[in-house]
Amino acid sequence: LRSDGSIVWALASVNLIRGEDGEPNFFLTMMQDITGLKRMEQMKSEFISTVSHELRSPLTSIRGSLGLLAGGVAGALPPEARDLVLIGERNCERLIRLVNDILDTEKMDSGGMRFDLRTMDLRPLVDRAIESMGGYAAEHGVVLRVGRPPQALLARVDEGRFVQVLTNLVSNAVKVSPEGGSVEMTLSRDTGDGLRVEVSDHGPGVPEEFGPRMFERFSQADSSSSRKQCGTGLGLHIAKGIMDHMGGSIGYRTGPAGTTFQVLLPEAREPAAEPRLARTA
Repeated sequence: LRSDGSIVWALASVNLIRGEDGEPNFFLTMMQDITGLKRMEQMKSEFISTVSHELRSPLTSIRGSLGLLAGGVAGALPPEARDLVLIGERNCERLIRLVNDILDTEKMDSGGMRFDLRTMDLRPLVDRAIESMGGYAAEHGVVLRVGRPPQALLARVDEGRFVQVLTNLVSNAVKVSPEGGSVEMTLSRDTGDGLRVEVSDHGPGVPEEFGPRMFERFSQADSSSSRKQCGTGLGLHIAKGIMDHMGGSIGYRTGPAGTTFQVLLPEAREPAAEPRLARTA
């Protein structure tokens, strides 16, 4: 706080200076004015948020129009034209996912992501995640399998956000799975008072050098322009932020025979809320 009443951002560092005898002598405090840096960060955040919001509305409209054309609302299309319309629709979907991922990342960084935490049975949420990814897996020639106990397993979660985490893990697993392969999701009670959801693929595994960057923003194991699978590199970063907020955690283990991501949550003891029909945010 300056003498004129204005406020500046400062980065403070304190070092203990010792004398020749090794005894503490004095503290050295340094202050660096980073107000300009903070303003640039705020401008960047506002720019990304504004552009993303402005992109989402027209993209959603374009996707809807292309979907109607592909469905024959304007009459039957020649096969060549229908293929072009479907390509455009798929690319709109990719752009919308990118915009949503960027918006979610900005919300998490600014603390603006809202959560509606309720005690729920995780079994229907696991089933919903598998069902929602069925078409995507079929396009890649991958079979989805789910395993869960007959009894209810309760945890305090945001329904939509939790399904968002699971669908992201399944999507990633499908991308790296060979055609004709399978992806398994299992729900079980973990050791202690926790619940565990695991998503396993049979792909090539995660390179060892990529491990430390797994949950960072825009991180991809193959970031080259020639990579086979498209993605934003934001999904796992968002998933980790969501799990941290819900009091859980996310991790993985990998090897040449595939990778398994595990989501851990504290088990709840109170009655479960009735499942709602809210879609994944």
